[in-house]
Amino acid sequence: MQPTQQTHLKNNLLRISWLIFVILILLSTYLIALAVGAHYHPNSRTAPYIVAITTIYPIILLASLLLAVCLSLARKRLSAKAMNQAIFRTYAMLGLGVVATMLLVKPVPAYFVQHVGNVPYRIPREFTGIQSNQPSPDSAVRIDLCLETFQGKYSTHPEDCRTSIVILSQRLISVESFNMSYFFDNSDVFSNVDDQIQMTAEADKYQVKSFNGLRSYIASLNSSNKSYFQIDESNNLIRFASCHGGCVSFVKTSIGTLQYPYQTGGFSTSNFEEWVSMEKKLVKLISSWRIGAS
Repeated sequence: MQPTQQTHLKNNLLRISWLIFVILILLSTYLIALAVGAHYHPNSRTAPYIVAITTIYPIILLASLLLAVCLSLARKRLSAKAMNQAIFRTYAMLGLGVVATMLLVKPVPAYFVQHVGNVPYRIPREFTGIQSNQPSPDSAVRIDLCLETFQGKYSTHPEDCRTSIVILSQRLISVESFNMSYFFDNSDVFSNVDDQIQMTAEADKYQVKSFNGLRSYIASLNSSNKSYFQIDESNNLIRFASCHGGCVSFVKTSIGTLQYPYQTGGFSTSNFEEWVSMEKKLVKLISSWRIGAS
């Protein structure tokens, strides 16, 4: 090969080495976005692989930079063949390292054991955005699903549906709901102590038709927010819903305090039956995951 051809080929190889480095730099911005997604969605199938590749990616960038710098400094002393071999071997080794890393990645477990107090539930990976927790009075189960289809957030073929967060705990409704605490703290008619409701004589004007054998009330502190709650014959709070366009509902069930959103165009007492229907479905679903349930 003529010296002029050698020089031309070496210059092209040098450009290629720097071009690869620039491409890797640009690709890193995309990987950062993927890493952020994996951080907030650790239970997605791709999350552990994204974490693995972003962990070794700085090594890939450093090796690519060192290769380009070394070829630039040694361009006059190296032949075109030697430069070509250096580029090929470097990226072949990096590629094998990436493959080995991917093969060593442990996939996300199929289930996570979460607790409601001390009661364990085996939650499928597709249905939760958090992982396992330890039993304690404050422990809760969190599931992420589409309330229209009851598909989990990380299902293989999720339908186009807004994901809702549903929480089951053993805590009082007044502990779970900030809106409820705010409502009772600022109401002149109703007050609450540990989910026990006291009220003045004016409470009758807020009462609506009883539902499911529970006394029902609708009240509001302003024109845009309405609060709906139900109490039993002993004035124990059974349900509280704060509504502003959609509603966030808290209800005591046979397995604990259930919190879930109910998206609707506006508040209406016609929602009551739909709420109860939704709660029965959620209780049935979560109960099916209880460890040791008959």
